[in-house]
Amino acid sequence: MINVDHIFSYHSPTPEKIPVYNELREGARAFAELIVRLVPEGADQEAAIRKVREAVMTANAAVALDGRLWVGDNDSPGEEDTAEDRDVVLLAGALLDVVRSGSAWTFLLGRTTIRLRFDGRLVRPRFMVTVGERERGALFLCDNINILDARLQTALGIIEWVEKITKESV
Repeated sequence: MINVDHIFSYHSPTPEKIPVYNELREGARAFAELIVRLVPEGADQEAAIRKVREAVMTANAAVALDGRLWVGDNDSPGEEDTAEDRDVVLLAGALLDVVRSGSAWTFLLGRTTIRLRFDGRLVRPRFMVTVGERERGALFLCDNINILDARLQTALGIIEWVEKITKESV
């Protein structure tokens, strides 16, 4: 589960992090200047600059949070994520990648291979998840693919289903 308290509390920049923020900002500025110089003016140029800005803000947040957006129920900031925590975050990212690419993805969850397929609905994205040789499948809905928490909830549901299926197979 996302640790909202950790994410939305103030994280003072430490002396070690200030040069990191500066380097990220300078790198983004250089890339933005390159975009302005090489890309024709218009909506796409503006979108590219906006994405660079978003990337810097996300990178700065990752530095401030020490890379810990996802914190398990029993974790506190500073503790290591479990393998299950990492699987949920990676799977949530894969859901977005599946939508963006429009193709099926194979994902290794522990020792179980699952296949994600997006069915093309963007209002309430649906994912077909299949497991193993018998192609046992289930359909999962995601309320809003652009909201991280919705993707994390969908990913958690998929992982719980896969664990249930693999236990039944044993």
